[in-house]
Amino acid sequence: MGNDFPFIVFPEYCFLNQDPGSCNLVEVNWYYDASVGVCKEFYYGGCKGNQNRFKTRKECETSCFQAQDVCTLPKDPGPCLGYYRMWYYDSSDNNCRSFVYGGCEGNGNKFGKKTDCEATCVMKTAKVQPPVTHPTGRATAEEVCRLPVDPGPCNESHPRWFYDVQSRNCLPFVFGGCNGNRNRFKTSEICLKFCTGITATTLESLFHEKQTSPIPEPKQCPASNCADLQCPYGTQESFDTNGCSSCKCSNPCEVQNCPDGSRCAIEVSRTLSELIVVCRKVTKPGICPAVTDRFSSSAGDCETRCRDDADCRGDHKCCNNGCAKICVPLDSATRDLLIEPAHIIPGPNVAEGYIGEPIELPCNAVGWPKPIVTWWRDITMLPLSNRQYELLSSYALLIRSVAFEDAGQYSCHVHNGIGSGAIFEVTLKIVPKPEPVTPSGREEPDFNSADSKPVSAEPFESEAVPDTTCIDNPQFSNCEVVVRNSYCSNKYFGKFCCASCMKAGQLAAPPDE
Repeated sequence: MGNDFPFIVFPEYCFLNQDPGSCNLVEVNWYYDASVGVCKEFYYGGCKGNQNRFKTRKECETSCFQAQDVCTLPKDPGPCLGYYRMWYYDSSDNNCRSFVYGGCEGNGNKFGKKTDCEATCVMKTAKVQPPVTHPTGRATAEEVCRLPVDPGPCNESHPRWFYDVQSRNCLPFVFGGCNGNRNRFKTSEICLKFCTGITATTLESLFHEKQTSPIPEPKQCPASNCADLQCPYGTQESFDTNGCSSCKCSNPCEVQNCPDGSRCAIEVSRTLSELIVVCRKVTKPGICPAVTDRFSSSAGDCETRCRDDADCRGDHKCCNNGCAKICVPLDSATRDLLIEPAHIIPGPNVAEGYIGEPIELPCNAVGWPKPIVTWWRDITMLPLSNRQYELLSSYALLIRSVAFEDAGQYSCHVHNGIGSGAIFEVTLKIVPKPEPVTPSGREEPDFNSADSKPVSAEPFESEAVPDTTCIDNPQFSNCEVVVRNSYCSNKYFGKFCCASCMKAGQLAAPPDE
């Protein structure tokens, strides 16, 4: 029966190493990296290789994501910059923990709910914490909404909202993931709906009604609440007419004036070490995708995470996935509007470098989706992350230390799956470094150790006839500088500028190879 189902060997393919094959084509393929549990792009040469090779990421994920136990994979937030609270299984202590998922790629060790993670990965002997309950009854609204903000003692980072009775507004804060109190809501809409109308005055009267001990003398200040407040963005201290101190939680958006069509938001960094106040557009450019299979990556995610585009970081949009509104990366929301074939903006195609110094060869690549860039020297593709070469964010090729043999022709190849791509050629020429000059502006002559007077290279009296087999290297520029500064005696410059040096009489014969 096993012969009737050949797909059962797929897991074996998925654990093979990446193999580009032995041919020299450049085909974008995908392979499954079992060490991290994700599908990665690589260049396939066109022949041989192994079966851990797929035409698309989707084909790779469909074939291999089920080949490995997701519970053994490491946490992977992916390369995108979204802010989605997910759960992963930590095999070191048999627990499910929350983390920030960027919104794309990553591996299979991510779950939308803690209970799903625990049901899939946690060993049966582990204790499963009961879900946190949320305020539901209007009868307790005043008590709940008057509670001070409490992030709790844990170190996770859940974006939440609390009601501030002083400003009569709902403010954002970061919930640590455990304990805390019930003045905690997933969205500002839920918070406002639950707490609107509850004021600090009502709180004070309720406080005095429940007070059973004698009221302090008017001149005696009550204990300050500043030390007890736990505020995500710090506290603001104020003093009344009696000089008594009280504090309230700071709201960074309180002093931020945003233009029409935008709203203040607080960027919560992954490390929580930095908070940035920004104005986000309520309606950002682009359109949301239709609720079809294109949006299937969001299937099952029915927790509303945004009201409009201003609730989404960066250029993400707030879109309906069929059962809830979530933030969608730009490449999904506006792909149909912004598709642009990869191409290269023309620019200088000759670069001059000094021996031993770095140089950048330009490649002004543009397009959407972002182009994939490779650099070639003649017919050899260059490694772009080693001691010699580096691909910069501008797509330029950095040569860390130029050598004589680096002179020659380079080409930048770009493609993004739209159209046929583009190639840009750059010629690297080697030039001598300018010599330091004396204050008078004249070059310092060389001294012979055996003489007391300076000597300089003078042309031979007899007119030299250039050897027809001796030519200047076409990849080397500024042979005039070499001759003018009498550099022909240098074995490298004499070789690269042989014809010019012979003509100037600074070489009696072509240098040895």
